[in-house]
Amino acid sequence: MKRTAFLMLAFAALVAGCGSDSASYMVNGDRDTAFSLFRSKDFPGQDWKIDMALTHMPECQRRYPLKRASGDASKISLYRNAEGGYALQAGDAWYQGRLEGCRLQESASAPAAPGELIGAWEDRADGFKFYPVQK
Repeated sequence: MKRTAFLMLAFAALVAGCGSDSASYMVNGDRDTAFSLFRSKDFPGQDWKIDMALTHMPECQRRYPLKRASGDASKISLYRNAEGGYALQAGDAWYQGRLEGCRLQESASAPAAPGELIGAWEDRADGFKFYPVQK
């Protein structure tokens, strides 16, 4: 009985660090035009695997893996520029994207002017979600 209880507790501790979740930013509240961040990890202590999905229905929907970046990768910021494009910052890594064609590509360096900060995906006390900038 004690051995079974010990094994159950050990298994629960092992599984507690695993998981997956997602959060989305819907452009103008439209679920057919959105940026969705997916994260998962299979083992405790493992880094999160992070994917970004761009949706511009009915035209396209594509999912891109984001590389593990140094810096604060637990916060991923989204910017909108004057040309209608978007910039995404994940730690030290930067990505440029457009919803038309669902395109996202890594930038060699930070953009000179990323645009207006829309918000960020973060893990806070009230959970992992997209937190828009308070105006």
